[in-house]
Amino acid sequence: MRFNVPALLLLATAVLSAQSGPRSGIDRANLDPRCKPCTDFWRYANGGWLDRNPIPARFSKWGTFDVLTESNRERLRAILEAAAANTSAKPDSNERKIGDLYASCMDTAAIDARGIQPIQPDLDRISAVHSLKDLVAVLTEFQRTVRAGPLVFGPFFISAHPDEKNSKETIADIADIALSLPNRDYYSGEDVKFRESVRSF
Repeated sequence: MRFNVPALLLLATAVLSAQSGPRSGIDRANLDPRCKPCTDFWRYANGGWLDRNPIPARFSKWGTFDVLTESNRERLRAILEAAAANTSAKPDSNERKIGDLYASCMDTAAIDARGIQPIQPDLDRISAVHSLKDLVAVLTEFQRTVRAGPLVFGPFFISAHPDEKNSKETIADIADIALSLPNRDYYSGEDVKFRESVRSF
């Protein structure tokens, strides 16, 4: 029988480290000592954690990074709710600005009452497009529009990114906003699946 010496050394190191206490960096509660490491090392190394952390119904996967993400979201929610509730914060303070923004985003009654009114001017402009010239004018205006209201996209998104060939330089990155369908068949295909797909875009 041939042995994989590096793998056995790694396994032995992990086991000895786990037995040495909390300074090893390995939480023994995450192990499943009922499972033999040479039979199923994955289960041995993660079984305890898996048993204590079943996948929540609203998620398709669940891991330590998901736990970290959700805990951070809860912390952020607590911070935002506290800022929104602090009526004594100065009007020009960051806390008041954050609190007011969060409160306005959570005021679903007011949002529902306004309906599409905030974007109605943009919808009217789109409805008025009857020619290629009209379309070019609208897309150009949308591309140049920068305002703190309803979010309107032009045909391109422009942002700044490090140059992939020279990380010391920051350059403009231009990307399309995916105004087109994936391929020609989505436009000309008579198959039901294409028609249903087009409706979903």
